Amino acid sequence: GTKKRWCARCVAAWRRKGVELWEPLLWCIWFVKRCPIHGNLLSEVCGTCKKTQHFVSDKVPFGYCNECQCHLENGDPLILENGRCTQGVGRWEWELSRAVGKMLASQEELQAFASGRGFVHLLNSLSEHPQLGSLHSVARYVGSGRPSVKMWQLGDKRPDLRTYLKICIRVGVDPVAVAIYPHGKSFEVCGDLAFGIQPEKKRLRKREEPSRNWGAGEWDNIRREVRGLLESEEAGLHSAGSVAGRLGVSAATLKKHCPEEFEALKLSRMAWRLEVRRRRFAEWDAAIRAAFVECLREGLLPTRNHVLKIAGFPEVFHMNERFGQVYQEMRRRGHLI
Repeated sequence: GTKKRWCARCVAAWRRKGVELWEPLLWCIWFVKRCPIHGNLLSEVCGTCKKTQHFVSDKVPFGYCNECQCHLENGDPLILENGRCTQGVGRWEWELSRAVGKMLASQEELQAFASGRGFVHLLNSLSEHPQLGSLHSVARYVGSGRPSVKMWQLGDKRPDLRTYLKICIRVGVDPVAVAIYPHGKSFEVCGDLAFGIQPEKKRLRKREEPSRNWGAGEWDNIRREVRGLLESEEAGLHSAGSVAGRLGVSAATLKKHCPEEFEALKLSRMAWRLEVRRRRFAEWDAAIRAAFVECLREGLLPTRNHVLKIAGFPEVFHMNERFGQVYQEMRRRGHLI
């Protein structure tokens, strides 16, 4: 990760036991968010001064803050009760941290016997499982796309460490046993796949629309408010979607209940954009024509670069379509020598 993290409870326990403080490699892996022993969140700031810590510091040894020199055990980690974390997503993060710890503790076995055959065997077992039975079902079960699962099953590609551990946790198998298969102890997919830990997926929260239960009177007030906005000086400054957001509804809901007002908002926005474009083009035309006249007064050949420099436009503006039209018009009128 990009930030130094540590378990405040581990640091406190090592200090009480008189053990030399050290930083496990586990804390440096970006997707590890909890201590596999205590289950609390890893700390990122000092509990006293609320400052982040450097990975390497020559001021103080590990266990002390770089800024205030206080003990790093002063954080406020979440507690672990009855073998489960206090938050819903915490159980999934805790199991992921424990799986990473198992992989790091089994480095000698992994270096000697690791292969991709165990993961292929795991996917084949899932494909033949009576509760799944198809590649699409397996992909939905493990939470990955069908093309990726197909490539994993054929052995053409391997998943990253986080995805591999999540799949093993989801199925409920030992990741080390899968990695060193067929060496070591074997693994089997359970007959009931419902026992595996369900991953906590981040679902997009739908916007709460109280307008679904609104009556005719409330929608009449919405229509009057939109019509008043169309008649005001702010007409055209806001799109239909932004107006709907100000009213507390979505654009689709506003279009459904107020179709005439919605179309009027779109037309006013379009008219405002055309007017802004017309004014911008008028300013450009006046500046270009004035630059032509200035070039002729100074005795310069009114080339594109000279005109752009006098008009104050950047050099890349000579590629602008509007500039080309006005330039050719001035040339036809005889202002070019």
